Amino acid sequence: MLNLNTKLISIPIDIKAQLLASEFAAEQSTVQKGRKVYFNTLAVYAVHCYLKWLQIPTDLEESESWHPILQSSYDVADLVIPNLGKLECRPVFHEDLPGAITIPPSAREDRIGCVAVLFRDRLLNQVELLGFLPPLDSADLPEAIPIKDFRSVESLIDYLNEIESSLSLTQEFEQIRISRDWLQGRFGENWQPEQELIAGRRSNNERLIEEITRVKLINLAENIVALLVSVISETDNKFHIMFRLYPAGQAFTLPTGLKLNVFDDEDGELIEQEEAGQADNYIQIELLEAEPGFCVSVQLSLGEVSFTEYFVV
Repeated sequence: MLNLNTKLISIPIDIKAQLLASEFAAEQSTVQKGRKVYFNTLAVYAVHCYLKWLQIPTDLEESESWHPILQSSYDVADLVIPNLGKLECRPVFHEDLPGAITIPPSAREDRIGCVAVLFRDRLLNQVELLGFLPPLDSADLPEAIPIKDFRSVESLIDYLNEIESSLSLTQEFEQIRISRDWLQGRFGENWQPEQELIAGRRSNNERLIEEITRVKLINLAENIVALLVSVISETDNKFHIMFRLYPAGQAFTLPTGLKLNVFDDEDGELIEQEEAGQADNYIQIELLEAEPGFCVSVQLSLGEVSFTEYFVV
């Protein structure tokens, strides 16, 4: 349990970080959203500085919190720690103590923990690391987590060492269950309706009434792309599934050389591959008559960077 009376670790916030946070905030559609992005950015930067002092590598550029498109679409405050995962960094304000931190569901799915960052005054040239909370994916965690339930931030280092050891032994993945979840209207937080993320990318005559579609934004080597998955339930308990990649944000074409691969997870065989040319505005792969229980992995790759999602029909 966290003792709020103990001395906290102070982190200076330089003017460069404050200006960057202001730039991110200015790109948002409302003042409220801009304020959230501003403090999320400074919280992430503070944890980045702390880990840098401890010689623990981080990657701000690969963090969702550092990309304008994802900032606008989600409440993101993550910091990528290479080979370990994403650490959530949530701002807490002094006037709210000793209250609770609200962590959105989307920030619990693939986080290795959360650091609470305390803002005491309006000068914003210094913050304090308030506490650390281990994995956020536990089903029994409430949406608003009492600050007293956090641990001392010093325990973060031991925890990162534990994760590094466990990841070297095994690497787990989660399957997206199409027939069990999607057809029942249950979607993960990161899978959004098509019209919210890529409105206008597909013509109306391509859409079918019985079609179920969801879209996920993916950061690939500093390129944000949208993976659209379309599912149509056909006769005889079979499904027509389409995986399609679109450029996201202001881009009109996909990065040249971007590959879309679909593998059969039972034997690891490549089912099909598509590669984006110089002027492609989408690429796609379709699976016809897929049966329940069929497992596939969908891999996006660009150069040395790749991203994989796992699906079970």
